[in-house]
Amino acid sequence: MGISTHAGAGIVILDASLRPVYANPAALQILAYPQLPGRGGLRDRIADLLRPEEPRPRPFVSGRRRYICRFYALGPPSNGSSQTATAVILERGPNGALDLTRAAIEYNLTPREGETIGYLVEGLTSKEIAQRMGISPNTVKVFLRLAMVKMGVTTRSGILGVLFTRRDEELRHLETSPAVVL
Repeated sequence: MGISTHAGAGIVILDASLRPVYANPAALQILAYPQLPGRGGLRDRIADLLRPEEPRPRPFVSGRRRYICRFYALGPPSNGSSQTATAVILERGPNGALDLTRAAIEYNLTPREGETIGYLVEGLTSKEIAQRMGISPNTVKVFLRLAMVKMGVTTRSGILGVLFTRRDEELRHLETSPAVVL
């Protein structure tokens, strides 16, 4: 699973003592909602999200938005201690939309296959997809057939079924995970 690259992802760097040493504007906005806290307030909010015994991504709520908090160790410690610096990535949680990027990675789709699937999700026909991509309808059908093979389905509806089932499972997982309210 990769790091979100959309503009709304928050990034916080913590030193070995879990003190924030850097936070981008998006992270400050997410963690500080509804107002900017002092330096201690930011540290307290991050501490609320940390659970060393539970290293998996943690859902949390800031205002009315759901986020996922992921933690990454930043290399071995340089001072000989057992603690390392940590990167904290704050990204919007699923809100019902399909995450085609993760599906493309999971099923090893090429960028063009992924683009074709994206248009399929929008409900476009092969001819409409071809016009948007600047290719022939037959090439669209080839991209869809290759995606079907990689996804283990035999129809266009099967592709959509796999994607929506995957999304529904992720949403159920998040709904059953305790969310920290900030």
